[in-house]
Amino acid sequence: MRAVVQRVSESSVSVDGETMGAIGKGLNVLLGVEEGDQAKDSKYMVEKIANLRIFEDENDKMNLSLMDIKGEMLVISQFTLLGDCRKGRRPGFSGAAKPGPANDLYESFVEEAKMLGIHVETGVFQTHMMVILLMTDLSQFLLTAIKNSRWCQMQIECIVTGIYAANCYVINGDKSKESIVIDPGGNVEDIVRYIQKRKLKVKKIVLTHGHLDHIGAAEELRRITDAKILVHKKDAYMLHDAQKNMSAMAGGNKISFIEDELLRDSDIIETDGIKAQVIHTPGHSAGGICLKIENLLFSGDTLFRGSIGRTDLDKGSMATIMSSIMDKLMKLPDDTRVFPGHGPETSIGYERESNPFILQMRNK
Repeated sequence: MRAVVQRVSESSVSVDGETMGAIGKGLNVLLGVEEGDQAKDSKYMVEKIANLRIFEDENDKMNLSLMDIKGEMLVISQFTLLGDCRKGRRPGFSGAAKPGPANDLYESFVEEAKMLGIHVETGVFQTHMMVILLMTDLSQFLLTAIKNSRWCQMQIECIVTGIYAANCYVINGDKSKESIVIDPGGNVEDIVRYIQKRKLKVKKIVLTHGHLDHIGAAEELRRITDAKILVHKKDAYMLHDAQKNMSAMAGGNKISFIEDELLRDSDIIETDGIKAQVIHTPGHSAGGICLKIENLLFSGDTLFRGSIGRTDLDKGSMATIMSSIMDKLMKLPDDTRVFPGHGPETSIGYERESNPFILQMRNK
């Protein structure tokens, strides 16, 4: 299941000149149903979209969800989202669900949204429609339900934390609700609120590196959840020293604590059926790591959408980070989804073809 989520001031859909649905401030959702999708995918997508923090708060930061602003939702079926353009010049649609099952899941999506108390308007399934929308900017987001049968029950929540807007990821299965938290950089109240809402049991707090913007809430989260803090052995020294992790120069609380476990390359971190492989990717720091879970990569500050991590901090190295990226990350399949430490999601294929740092290395 795929969805393009567009933040709108108003939006409407019409068929043959007759308006079928119209909303004010909220989200325009183009929804494509994939072969093999199930009702739980609809539920997951609705909960994800409804709680995406993509509306500005009073400080002009994306910190509010559709639920927070009591916004509306216009849902329009769009099977072309399942178009496969990897071969030839004409997209293939063999991955799209048949009309009957697709309509059932489209209606399931709409009903799940209504159950959350959202005012929902819709188009007309399998009909030519005209959509008119007013956007104050071009904020739009692509969401995909994870389809691997082993991972379709996995939940990933991104919470943007701290003044440096670091991405904290909460990952859990649905067997025992045990979870892994990656890089709790701040906003511990927001992280705990999500954990309590989902009734999760945090077992591991994994730090991709030791800089202040990725570790700021780790000690407090450990105190609240009794989870173990894990960091690569070459970055542990930064956790112990506020000067080394740079919190001493940031004007806030000085951060200093001891980790529970040291990580090494190829270690496996496991909880609730989730197996995360440690990939040591030095360059941004000496002990920087990425975590690989099936076709998902949590890249910390090694790889971003269209960029890479800075290398001018303690034990950083441009040559080393490029070696980490080219020799390790670029060997992953193109369809590997990348969840970076800052900024939006990307993929290995996208970065391979468009990241200027990678293109420069390939052209040497």
